[in-house]
Amino acid sequence: MHREIQTFLLIIFRKPKIVIAIFSFILLPGVFLHEVSHWLTAIFLRVRVIKFSLVPETSKNGQLRLGFVQTQKCDPLRDSLIGLAPFVFGIMVIAWIGSSQLALRPVVEALFAGDAAKIGDSLFISMGQADYWIWLYLAFSISSTMVPSPSDRQSWIPILIGVIVIFIGLLLVGLDDLIFLRFTPILEEWLRLIALVLAGSTIIHLTILLPTWFARKIISRLTGTQLVRV
Repeated sequence: MHREIQTFLLIIFRKPKIVIAIFSFILLPGVFLHEVSHWLTAIFLRVRVIKFSLVPETSKNGQLRLGFVQTQKCDPLRDSLIGLAPFVFGIMVIAWIGSSQLALRPVVEALFAGDAAKIGDSLFISMGQADYWIWLYLAFSISSTMVPSPSDRQSWIPILIGVIVIFIGLLLVGLDDLIFLRFTPILEEWLRLIALVLAGSTIIHLTILLPTWFARKIISRLTGTQLVRV
């Protein structure tokens, strides 16, 4: 999705600096939430924040970084929680926008049920919500930037290993029935909520991706411009 938007902008403006500026501005609400979630979580966990930036930067390998929060080195648990924060905050905000502002829950449920007629009706109702395009843009921006970056995921491996070891230990001492009885319903509800949010996010992305793709094709044909990856 990011590449499609960048390609579309590059065909129009043909200047990378302008493209970076516009692209960064488009995703600014999501980048802001992403970095603020890092910052708030670090403060809550009493980890010192060294630097906070929302200024886009291009690395030596050409990768664009839209913002970052640099924190003091700490233990793997707090580091993992700080890294996971954008996804958690993003899920919550997207869930609120999708259900309260865009009325996407009936759309997603109809999609899961495979009811094509209801999908169309629900989408029509969704598009009739107040300030639909503003909320759609915000949801797109946030959902596009809520996935933790590679640097955010660096400390996840030891935490995952620890969780697996604890889980296996509980199974070995015979607490498997207690685990499944108590936590399975909670886990199922959380997974269902995340699935609904991600499905709603996919619908939002498709709503923006398809017109962008068609517009890029039309402009490319009219101008005779085509970008080639080398």
